[in-house]
Amino acid sequence: FPYTTLFRSLLEMGKSRSRHEALLALDAMKDVFCQQAGMLPRDRKLRYVHQQPVNSLAGSTPEVRRQAALFWYFEESLKTVYLEIIKVAEILTQDPILHARERGCRLVYELLRANPLEQETNISALLANKLGDSERRLSSRIPFYFSELVNAHPRQLTTLAIESVRQVIDRPGVSDRTRYYALTFLVQIRLVRTNPAATAALLQIYLGLFK
Repeated sequence: FPYTTLFRSLLEMGKSRSRHEALLALDAMKDVFCQQAGMLPRDRKLRYVHQQPVNSLAGSTPEVRRQAALFWYFEESLKTVYLEIIKVAEILTQDPILHARERGCRLVYELLRANPLEQETNISALLANKLGDSERRLSSRIPFYFSELVNAHPRQLTTLAIESVRQVIDRPGVSDRTRYYALTFLVQIRLVRTNPAATAALLQIYLGLFK
């Protein structure tokens, strides 16, 4: 499969000590996942081979089983590569250079906005952690990212985003500035009858802060 071979080559570039080279490689992979329609399933997560519906092949011909196995192998490779991209981007978000951290955060934000069902928990937690970044220019940007994600995918990401931010707020010794940026995002969430879990979570956070 040419895509997986290309991605693995780009991943090696993404791990380069050269920030410029690493950013170019990550941006190239991000563009493929964000712009190529149908690259990832829209109604489910990517699956590993052992998660595929093997029983659905009962009674099928050897050729059908062979093609299914090839597609399943490709899907597993794609899932593995996608996870590796997030891991490399996470390292970038911890870079001592502000520009590199900003690019890393924007990259994972764009991936999650384009593909809200893949690695959503990891990306949401990664972004929430940056609410406490030492540079205000970056930490003040994170509430905007969360708001955009929730507005784009309210059903999939609202409760997850609230929980990720809550975990940061509840950490011992968290700064007032971090709480402030967290609340900047939380107060923008629209309460709806169809998502009582989000309403309950927000009330718990607000009451906890009042205490």
